[in-house]
Amino acid sequence: MASVHRRPASKFWHAFFRDSEGRLVDKSTRLKDRKQAQRVADTLEMAAQREKSAQHVRAAFAQIFQDTYQETMSIATSRSYADQWLETKKAFPPTRTVVLGVRLTTQRRIGQIHPVVALRIIADPGRRGMNPQFLSSCP
Repeated sequence: MASVHRRPASKFWHAFFRDSEGRLVDKSTRLKDRKQAQRVADTLEMAAQREKSAQHVRAAFAQIFQDTYQETMSIATSRSYADQWLETKKAFPPTRTVVLGVRLTTQRRIGQIHPVVALRIIADPGRRGMNPQFLSSCP
């Protein structure tokens, strides 16, 4: 079972609990209230021992966050964050140079094009066999 202790020089409670391999873990809760710190310690132990699903642990931390700070904690997956970010970018369509730059960077990262060639294409898009249909589709 998780426990909380306060170090002599600290104003925050520390959570002590065992992970899934039985090792003792010491984490600062950064909380001054002992009851809230104990709730955090119990949730940390539950997460460390993988007793509950990731969704359950997120929900437990969201509830602790709301109880502590009186505001809701946003829980976003990488996909939902990317979708929200892309929605903000739709108002400002990318320029031709940005589209070319992103495409060439992607090609360069997967090894399809040399970095020097990519810079030359950005400087003069008509060179080096760039697809004219793609160029005309760029804003």
